[in-house]
Amino acid sequence: MVKAWAKHRRVCGANEGNLSSYAWTIMAVYFMQLADGVPSLQALADKKEDRRYLVDKDYWGYEHKFDITFLSAQEYSELREAGEASDTGLGLDLAELAYGFFRFYAREYRWGDELVSIRRPERLKVDEWFVFYGKCHPEDSIHVEDPIELRDLNIVLRRENLAKLKVELERAASMLEGGCSVAQLVGKFY
Repeated sequence: MVKAWAKHRRVCGANEGNLSSYAWTIMAVYFMQLADGVPSLQALADKKEDRRYLVDKDYWGYEHKFDITFLSAQEYSELREAGEASDTGLGLDLAELAYGFFRFYAREYRWGDELVSIRRPERLKVDEWFVFYGKCHPEDSIHVEDPIELRDLNIVLRRENLAKLKVELERAASMLEGGCSVAQLVGKFY
C-alpha cells in the first residue's frame, strides 16, 4: 500500500531522484517494528553461530563482506513457541497502520537526525558515517539504512524531491485525519 501511494504521488523511483522502492519497503518495516512489534530477524539472528556472508566487489574492485544472517520464519516460530521471542503485535488494522505510518514520517520522525534501521529498530541517532556518505542536503533529510550493505539509501534523493517528499507525507497524514479512506488516499492504484 505504501509503495503504491509513493508511486502514485511520484515520490518513489531512484531513477527519478526519489527514494527507491526498496527504501520505501524498509521505511514501512521500520515503522511496523516501532508501532506494532514486528521483530528484527537480523537482531534475533545475532545469537546464531552459523553466520552467512555475501562477498562482492565494489565499483573500484575492492572486496566487501556482508553479513546476511537472518532468522528464518521457521526459526522465529520455534523461538516463539519456546517463549524466547515475544509476539507483541497490537493487531492494528490497515487504516490505523496507514495513518500511523504517514503521521510518523510527517511529524514524529527526526529528519536529519534519526536512522531508519530495520536491523536495530530503536530510533537511533544517525552517525557521522551516514552524514558523510549519504546525500547531503541543506535541509534535514531522511536516512534509510540498507540492512545488508549498511549504506544510506538516500544517496539518490534530489533536493527538490526531498521537499516534495515531506509535503506529500504531511498531505497524506492530513487527508487521513480528515476522514479520507486508505483506498481514496492511494486511488485506483491500490
